[in-house]
Amino acid sequence: KVGIDAKENERIFAYGAEKNWWSRTGVPENMPVGEPGGPDSEVFYAFDTPPNPKFGKECHPNCDCGRFMEIGNSVFMQYQKQADGKFKELPQRNVDFGGGLERFLSAAENQQDVFQTNLFAPIIQSIEKTTKKNYQDYQKEMRIITDHFVAASFLIASGVYPSNKEQGYILRRLIRRAHDNFDLLGGKDARDILLSIANQYEDTDPYLLGEDFTKIVFLITEEIEKYGKALSEAKSFLTKKYKKIGDELMGVTEISADDAFILYTTHGLSPTQIKSLGFTFNDQAFAEKMKEHQKISRAGSSQRFAGGLADHSEQTIKGHTATHLLHQAIRDVLGSHVHQTGSNITSERVRFDFNFDRKLTDEEVKKVGEIVNEKIAENLPVHFEIMPKGEADKIGAIGLFVDTYGDKVKIYFIGDSSTGKPYSVEFCGGPHVDFTGKLKKFTIKKQESLGAKQRRVYAVVE
Repeated sequence: KVGIDAKENERIFAYGAEKNWWSRTGVPENMPVGEPGGPDSEVFYAFDTPPNPKFGKECHPNCDCGRFMEIGNSVFMQYQKQADGKFKELPQRNVDFGGGLERFLSAAENQQDVFQTNLFAPIIQSIEKTTKKNYQDYQKEMRIITDHFVAASFLIASGVYPSNKEQGYILRRLIRRAHDNFDLLGGKDARDILLSIANQYEDTDPYLLGEDFTKIVFLITEEIEKYGKALSEAKSFLTKKYKKIGDELMGVTEISADDAFILYTTHGLSPTQIKSLGFTFNDQAFAEKMKEHQKISRAGSSQRFAGGLADHSEQTIKGHTATHLLHQAIRDVLGSHVHQTGSNITSERVRFDFNFDRKLTDEEVKKVGEIVNEKIAENLPVHFEIMPKGEADKIGAIGLFVDTYGDKVKIYFIGDSSTGKPYSVEFCGGPHVDFTGKLKKFTIKKQESLGAKQRRVYAVVE
């Protein structure tokens, strides 16, 4: 769309690396050795509004006045940084395009504010009605409430539950931050807002208004109640550690970074939430603790996305195959609505997470173990096939992160798929043993709760 002063006919504008370069760490000089990156080509939409001279004499696409909105970006993943600071071309190069659906809608409606488009405006209106506050006066708060409750609704509908681990922790942070801002506006009950979200996505995602809606409302309400308890426990922790007179901490407003980190990791309170309670701490010391925490978390994530395997030793591969048998055995005993939510396998043990709303009885644990050992005794063949994802869906393949797979998928079968229905059919990258008899024996050692409707079992394979 044309609309640039004194340059009405120009549509292509050149910028330096500070504006048109992409890598995980930003501009070229900030990139570590080995990191890939490259130039990018951004697409902007110009709104029919006059330029704001406060942001400079000349209005241009990368101006911050709000007149232009980036709606797409093509990143040319072309280079890799070398030890001498120079760049060499990658052996395989690609163009990575990213586009914002909501931003395309803003352009289509010529509406500068994404949250005033036809998709989000009704949700904003429900927040205004519930809180009796005006959007123009509380834009930041209402945008956070909308964005975070929308994301939380879709995560819950996808089978994620609030917890202190992985996806569940992301969901917990979304709900709590949405509630913080809702509470700031005097909001008490978010059900009407959640209903307006479900209504807005009815045409494309009708399940949000079906059975999932009850689950969404229940889990978000329950998490908000738990959040209230977490705040009380955090206050109790601080008042026990620091001297207290009446309801006030005796002359103490600053707490240690260690205590702030405990409140973050144990009680689930963000630095902003801790400060909202009236306490300060050394931000730099806290950031150092966070950096170490994130390093450990990234290592865990790398291991998990490599299939949840600590290594590719023979014993670990046996454990990996055992999780497929365990997954199906749990579904046999508890129902097909149960599915894996995570796993971690080492040479010493198998850890398997799944969605379920109560503790398994001793009889259920025994039955699951018996089924797995029966399949081991049957010495079933294990093999994989590469097939279109649509075909895998048709044959009932199950697995973790199914929505992230491409058009072609790797499916592991346990049992003979040529003569009848195999026992287990899962999306998986491998590796596995070739026959279940190599596992010898499977034993469930213990189970534990991960939070609302999430269970974890530990087992060993001989």
